[in-house]
Amino acid sequence: MDKIEFYMIMNPPTATAQQKQFNRQTGQVYMKTEAVAARKTLMAHLAEHRPEEPFKGPVKVEIGWCYQNPNKKNGEWHESKPDLDNLEKDLLDCMTKLRFYEDDKHIVYKTSWKRWVTDIPGIFIKIQEAEEVTA
Repeated sequence: MDKIEFYMIMNPPTATAQQKQFNRQTGQVYMKTEAVAARKTLMAHLAEHRPEEPFKGPVKVEIGWCYQNPNKKNGEWHESKPDLDNLEKDLLDCMTKLRFYEDDKHIVYKTSWKRWVTDIPGIFIKIQEAEEVTA
């Protein structure tokens, strides 16, 4: 397998694992309930697209976050929270757990973006083998 590409129709999460709560009584830090729910939703949607075998070796990943807002122009950049890097971390961790690739350390090139859409919200994902580098 050299490439997979899919669009998960869903409302992309706005809560991320980086949003933590602190319990003053116990001193424990834990993920907010919304972040736990977002991760479960990602796992369920991603599981439908999991490859039979994980990618081995270096991979390139493209991720597109499409948030629905009928008051924005279709394709307009989404410049507000959640932060793109926090969204990526959760998604890539879920993909590692589901064995899309052997480990996220194999991601050698990554492109990601957030946009507003007027029609169908979701997350676009493309994973492909990275080309060999020649001198």
